[in-house]
Amino acid sequence: MRPPRTTCSADSEPSNGSTPIACCTWTPRRPVSPPAWSTAISRSRPPGSSDGASTVPDAVLHGTMPFNRFGNDILTTMTTRDEAGLHSPPDYIPADLLAQATPLQLERGERLFSEGEPVRNLYFVQSGELKAVRVQADGTQTVMIRAHAGDYFAESAMAVERYICHAMAVRKTRLLAFPAAAFRQALMDDGHFSLAFSLGMAAHARRQCSRQERLRLKRARDRILHLLVCEGGPEGVIEWPTSLAEMAEELGLEAETLYRTLSELEREGILARDRRRLQLLDKAPGQS
Repeated sequence: MRPPRTTCSADSEPSNGSTPIACCTWTPRRPVSPPAWSTAISRSRPPGSSDGASTVPDAVLHGTMPFNRFGNDILTTMTTRDEAGLHSPPDYIPADLLAQATPLQLERGERLFSEGEPVRNLYFVQSGELKAVRVQADGTQTVMIRAHAGDYFAESAMAVERYICHAMAVRKTRLLAFPAAAFRQALMDDGHFSLAFSLGMAAHARRQCSRQERLRLKRARDRILHLLVCEGGPEGVIEWPTSLAEMAEELGLEAETLYRTLSELEREGILARDRRRLQLLDKAPGQS
């Protein structure tokens, strides 16, 4: 059977006694009452609004929006695509800040910034994919974070003076570079923008919590199933945007280990694979 979805913390055992592969800490099990502050925010008048309606989705304010890493997160749902297929930045960004953004394009493997460089910009990914990596003492690289279309990137750099990772494009990527100082000032000046951005960062933190939980699992198959259950949506489907070698890196596995484990899960009838598309199946062979 498909591993059941459970709700538990990163440091606890699943409530149903199964292995922790289905431990999706950020998936709401039921609607919750709107927090007291959400009513006031929903009635606030964001800059440029004529009717006073909030641009922050009710599902975000009320805590009922699921956080799916691959395209359905809080930030992506607050953006649209233009005619070129690029994600436009969220409409809660003040116009004067948006006017200061510089469009950039990176080719696959091109570096955006290096560890130790002074912090100058915060980025919004319009297409493609970026990753931040740290180089370990033995020369191996550890992926700290990935950003896809609709995501911010290097937002934590606003709290430091120098970048603490290397950043590079996983594939051809287009992005907007916001001056970090201007972005920081806008957050201080505009309460609506500050709240909307903070909610996005809360969603981002929850995704990172799930990612760290996944990397703590010892078995390769458990990491794969955790990824599918927690981030594959209702159908348990993930269409990995780049190579499976990149997926192996994301899961903290050797590429050969990932390929071998995927083949084992296919033979056992637990998942179906079509190139980079993985789907968690409802039933194993022989079950009715």
